[in-house]
Amino acid sequence: MSELAANRSKQLVVIAWVVITAVLFFVFIFFLTPQAARVARTTLSLGFWAALFSVPVGFWFAWVQFRTRNFWTTWVLLIVISFLFVPLHLYVAAWDSAFGKLGFLRGTDGRAFEPLLAGFWAAVFVHFVAAIPWTTLIGAVCFRAIRRDVEDAAVLDASEVQVFFKVTLRKWAPLILLSVVWVMVMASREIAATDIYQVGTFAEEVYLQFAGGRFDWFGIDPAEGGSGRDYSLVGFILFCVWFFMSAVVCVLRFVPTKKLEWYSAPELKISRKKIVAIQLSVVVMFASLFLFPMINLLIRCGSRVPSVENPGLQFSWSHCVEQMLTAPRDYWVEISWSLTLGVLTAVVVVPVVMVLVTVSRRRPVLAIIMLLVTAISFSLPGPLIGAAINRLSLVFEFGWWDDLFNRTIAGPLLATVVVAFGPVYLLMNFLFRNVAKETLEAAEMDGGKKFWSRPVMGPLLVGVVAGSAICFLIGFTDLSASYIPTPPGMDTVPRRILGQMHAGVNDSTAALCLDCLVLVGTISLAATKIVSLNNARK
Repeated sequence: MSELAANRSKQLVVIAWVVITAVLFFVFIFFLTPQAARVARTTLSLGFWAALFSVPVGFWFAWVQFRTRNFWTTWVLLIVISFLFVPLHLYVAAWDSAFGKLGFLRGTDGRAFEPLLAGFWAAVFVHFVAAIPWTTLIGAVCFRAIRRDVEDAAVLDASEVQVFFKVTLRKWAPLILLSVVWVMVMASREIAATDIYQVGTFAEEVYLQFAGGRFDWFGIDPAEGGSGRDYSLVGFILFCVWFFMSAVVCVLRFVPTKKLEWYSAPELKISRKKIVAIQLSVVVMFASLFLFPMINLLIRCGSRVPSVENPGLQFSWSHCVEQMLTAPRDYWVEISWSLTLGVLTAVVVVPVVMVLVTVSRRRPVLAIIMLLVTAISFSLPGPLIGAAINRLSLVFEFGWWDDLFNRTIAGPLLATVVVAFGPVYLLMNFLFRNVAKETLEAAEMDGGKKFWSRPVMGPLLVGVVAGSAICFLIGFTDLSASYIPTPPGMDTVPRRILGQMHAGVNDSTAALCLDCLVLVGTISLAATKIVSLNNARK
């Protein structure tokens, strides 16, 4: 009886969420101005198409690794997840180095400045590739953390297809919902792809209006000949905050996060040849979506800019190595600022998150507040965060306050702290919640001596190391949030890459992108491996 009541309660949660979201959506659409309706339609379309393609691919990667685990699929999954924090502008540069302006595929036919990859669908494709690591991670949690005893019992009375649609898919629904919402929100907050391919999303609109001097962070000034101020776009971001936060709440309602157990994969009852074919499909898709763009950057880095005398492709390994070695020296100022941002972001965020996670474990109200803050930090588009910080710099008319934002790193640091808070809080909260309550109570009763034991300190140390890595990567690679509050005379690596990509990816830009990929990939892979080893010990 209790189980039936619990299922009804879950159904009511989903129905209530669907009704409230639908009502808010239609009310929001009804009050949109024509300009805001166009921007909202483009933003939602971009996120929808990116999610439509990335969720099946990501879940396919995770399912193949879960059901046909071997050396190759395990490492493919690990490498794909390590791409979580590769910034979007590096994806854009990787694909543009072949198909964009000055791309090596365009330099051989005399049309170097006519990109093959452009427009709305180019932005969809880049966001689709960038979202695959996130959907793969969520899919891996879905397959390993949800029990299969119900499916095993249902197979005795029905076919596997019927069990999949009537039982399995219902259990996956919350995490599939989270994947779709996650991709849509992440696509709505970035400007790298939309700025290069000129797609008018909400984040791009805020960025362009601010650059044109017509943006007040509470609204957007009307165009010439208009009247009043358009506040409907701000309503759009409030809707995104509700959408993301409510999806996370639904997932927490359905998926147990306390004492999370990892279940082994059932035997896949097909021939060995079919298993090899399935594994090969994952390797081919991985190579096409992730290795191919890296090869694009290598070829572009080793190719000189086409000229009238030499219009053809001129690739040289020596030129590639030379450009990669000289890039840190040529862009040392930008690299030093980005490294400083990364280190300071980790120093600020990790201690604060550790305290909040520890305190919120015993205070449900604080936990709800932190969930709301996390949802806001995830949902806010980067340019809106930057515009808000710029507005903050004008609150006080003190000389020291003005110097703080116009002569120091405070503005972009505050932006990266806001962006990094969400993922770090979710990670450390997830690891800390999996420490048994009895273990923590025993440590406290023993005067804190057992607090330093492996069952308690293991997840916390993993959270500190992985959280610090995430903060550093976000601080080093963030573009959309830190672009606006960056003071004059200061430039970061993402800003420099975006500026150069408008004229096309040349050999120098490609070398800088490759150096960033080496740094980001190494740190991401190490952090992913540490977290996976911690889970393997459980």
